[in-house]
Formats: sequence, structure tokens, C-alpha cells
Amino acid sequence: LANEEPLTAPKPATLKQMINDVKARHEKELDMIYDFQARERMELLLEQRAALDGGDFHPNPEIGVKRIEGTMEPNKSKFSPLPPHLWAASVAVNRQSNMFSDTVERFNLTFFKGQLLPLHRKCAELENRLNTTLPTSLEEFKESSHAHQVRVAKLLTNKGPIWPGAFDTPATLEVLQAAYKNNPDFQSEVQRRLESIKSVDPRRNPGNTTKLLATPKNV
Repeated sequence: LANEEPLTAPKPATLKQMINDVKARHEKELDMIYDFQARERMELLLEQRAALDGGDFHPNPEIGVKRIEGTMEPNKSKFSPLPPHLWAASVAVNRQSNMFSDTVERFNLTFFKGQLLPLHRKCAELENRLNTTLPTSLEEFKESSHAHQVRVAKLLTNKGPIWPGAFDTPATLEVLQAAYKNNPDFQSEVQRRLESIKSVDPRRNPGNTTKLLATPKNV
């Protein structure tokens, strides 16, 4: 046990990849459910068709539905039952459709609550921490948002203050400062972030000289 490496918290990129993986697996499982439903439904429809072709269905319209006297309009308040075999086959088709919809709904809900939602919450918590606390390395610095990188860059170059919740212990700040001072790449990244927020005075842009000196023409 003494030689085992310490466990590290997953990175946002790792969690996002896990989210994509579980989504892909869920889609494959859904495809299997839909394939099973399609095969089962085909069997039921064939049975329903066999009930029609086997003479169980009488062509007389009075068998299927009562008509309004003297017309061919159906009287929806007086439906007649279907023949036994056809009725059973039709009920089986409808029942299978309802059961399948319920199965898919439950399957998706279980997946969302049991797998997808916890990963999204974990990812959001980690990103919030990365964008609130001080990084301890250049890698953590790059994983945070641009706004947080600018805030850290200002702190490291004495151009900005420390903020509440930036670290749990003062040692975190010392680790960050040491990582910054001993890593030229870290220093370059910090300078790039500071350069990205510099405001540019258009009067200092040579390309705007003509426009600034131009005199409006009288119309």
C-alpha cells in the first residue's frame, strides 16, 4: 500500500469524456430495445393479419360498428365488439405499444438520474472549483476559464488582489507562486493572458491616422 500512487480528482475533460461515453452506450442499449420491440410488433401484426385473412373478420359493416339508421354514418355511441380473435390480436398490438412506451420512458429516466445527472453535477462542481480557487500548476491554470486565468495572472504579477475563497490554506498560494516562478512556460501563459485584456487606444493605431486627421467635406 505504501507504494501506491495517491488518488487524484478527475479532470473536467475526463468527466466530459465519461459523459459522452455513457451517452453513446445508452444509445446502443436503446437501439437494442427498439430492435426487440420491432421484432415483437411484427409478430403481433402478423397475428392480427392472420385473424383478418382467416375468416374471423366478417365483411358486414354491422359487425364492426353500429350505423345510424338510414345512413352509413357510424354511431360512435353504439360500437359493436370485434370478433374474438381479431379483438384479441388488436388488443395485443395496442398493449405492446403502451408497454414499450412505458419501458423506454423508465429506461431513459433511470439513465438520466442514475448516470448522466451525477456526472454533470460532478463536472459542474469541479469546474466551479477550478474557476474559484487558485491553481497549483500550469495544467490547472489552463483548465480554468479565461476570466479566472486573467484574475490569477493579475495576482501573480501584483496587479490584482486575492479574493475570498481563493485557497483553503496559505500553503496553496505558496505552491502557486513557486510553480509560476520556476516555470518559464507558466510565466509566458500569464503574460499572454494579461496581453489579451489590454485596451488599445485607436489614436495610436497608424491605420487610423488618416481618418482622425480627415476634415469632413461640406455638402
